[in-house]
Amino acid sequence: MLRELDDWDFLPIYAKIAEMLRNEIKSGKFKPGAKLPTEEELCRLYNVSRGTIQKALNLLVSEGIISRRRGMGSFVRENSIKISNKSIGLILPYMKYMGSDLLLGIENAVRKQGYHLLFFSSDADVELEIYIINRLVSSDIDGIILYTLQGDYEDRGVKTLLNSRKPFVLIDRYLPHLDTSWVVSDNYNGGYEMTEYLIRQGHRKIGFVIYSEEYYEVTSVKDRKLGYLNAMERYELSPIVIESYPPMPPKNKVEIKESFSDLIDKILEKIKEENLTALFGINDMTSLRIMRALTDLGYKIPDDISIVGFDSLKIFKDIGIHLTSVYQDFFKMGFEAGRLILEKINNPNLADKRISIPIEIKEGETVKPLRKEVVSEKVGKII
Repeated sequence: MLRELDDWDFLPIYAKIAEMLRNEIKSGKFKPGAKLPTEEELCRLYNVSRGTIQKALNLLVSEGIISRRRGMGSFVRENSIKISNKSIGLILPYMKYMGSDLLLGIENAVRKQGYHLLFFSSDADVELEIYIINRLVSSDIDGIILYTLQGDYEDRGVKTLLNSRKPFVLIDRYLPHLDTSWVVSDNYNGGYEMTEYLIRQGHRKIGFVIYSEEYYEVTSVKDRKLGYLNAMERYELSPIVIESYPPMPPKNKVEIKESFSDLIDKILEKIKEENLTALFGINDMTSLRIMRALTDLGYKIPDDISIVGFDSLKIFKDIGIHLTSVYQDFFKMGFEAGRLILEKINNPNLADKRISIPIEIKEGETVKPLRKEVVSEKVGKII
């Protein structure tokens, strides 16, 4: 049985320790100005090396939660928006699977120019994201890279950035109705090429599954869906879109489970009504959760139904799950975002740039080829 993974599984040990310390500070166990346990005490408490503890503390320093004083220790900071010179703020909604690669890519680009990268988590909360943006706009930070939760109908934070004239770059998704600089994966071609891949494997009844715990109108979701729809149209096949959304933001895990149960019910209904042979999940986590649910119900993957995803997560291979998926190069996305924010800092009048990172199909073990058929390259028809 496949165990459901969550964000905690994807965090490195030092990030997990930072999260536990962060929660203790938020709960009031350590008040502003209070001294944290020594590195040696934390090493014994968490049974890890001193290097791991130092990474955890440095992460909290970068977020402005604590300060470290040589020879004295680590202390909870008072509220402040004073930031050191030559610093770039990165706002992510979560670390999840792509967070570390994005961080490494951005840090690799900006470090060479003498800049520090400061990480801030919006904790998948739009209001918190907007609050962080307002703080950074009021600070002396040089530039901002934002992985936003906002979409067509919620754009206050991005509009604040535009009005502030502070250099910023959007990453992973953009707001089509606002003129900004951004770096994203080629989500449209990812949706198109994976659908075409399934068609070439003999599949005709392909369901596209959207399950999002964010605002569903973000461009990464819309562009993947559009790629799927256009591929199905080109090959004269009927699209089958299956969608379910929890309340945004969800109030608790019960609501999330209920909305996902609703999604599985819809999938089972379409499998029966449409004789689906393949499912294309909006991302790898959605595909994994579908695999787990269908396996629990007695389906065999890919013998009974093929499943593909979008992200090509490294951790899946580490735990023995070889999902056929669209590969996103998160490190390169981060690196290009780092280079672009430096360009904007150095040239405030720089015209907006839009960078799309190429994708590729990574074959795994979750697609079963059906009967061999010839697909016409010119007209996109099944012969």
